[in-house]
Amino acid sequence: MSKFQIIPGDLFFFLKKLQPSGDAYEPDNQNNIDDQELTYYHVGFFYDETTLIHVVRGKGVILQPFLEAISITKPLRIEICRVKCSEEKRKEAIKFAYSEVGTAYNDIMTPNFINSKNQKAYSCTQLICEAFGGDFFEQEPMNFKDKNGKFYEFFVKQYAALNMPIPQGQLGTYPAQFRKSKKIFLIKVLERENEKMIEKEIDKENSGNTWQFILSKIPSAKL
Repeated sequence: MSKFQIIPGDLFFFLKKLQPSGDAYEPDNQNNIDDQELTYYHVGFFYDETTLIHVVRGKGVILQPFLEAISITKPLRIEICRVKCSEEKRKEAIKFAYSEVGTAYNDIMTPNFINSKNQKAYSCTQLICEAFGGDFFEQEPMNFKDKNGKFYEFFVKQYAALNMPIPQGQLGTYPAQFRKSKKIFLIKVLERENEKMIEKEIDKENSGNTWQFILSKIPSAKL
């Protein structure tokens, strides 16, 4: 297993086969996703042995137990990544994220961090990028289309209801693009097997104590 011990400030990327609508919160229907590819749809901060800091639709920035977080959207795979930065910068990032607990969800992903209700708000990637410094991570054109080049129904309905255009191509951050950043690297992988999340081998080294502590709690979780 991985030689890396997970530390506060590491990033948990969630992957699953999205429903045709593109809505990660839509209940799974296996008949609709057999031919779909795994998609990065969410990312959050590792805070401590059992807790994430992340942005959740309808709740904003929250502290949430890891098992509760994975029970909501049921990821098939989680990739745990580390940011290439100093320990001081990592600690400051976590401190910033913690200070933003309670901030609203940015439903329209505006770059000025103001949502459709005119509240200060973040998306899941915006929180992380701001935590490490607004210019630390590169921005990329955002994509709201499926592999066939069609807008996901979820975004079509969301922006239509607000009488706003879908910000396709606008510079920003989105999990699938953010995961490609050269400033992060993979340290561990979890995959769902028989309703449990199991760590998968990515090298021949032993895993750290912190992750073993989490993993010991996962088997009882029903995803």
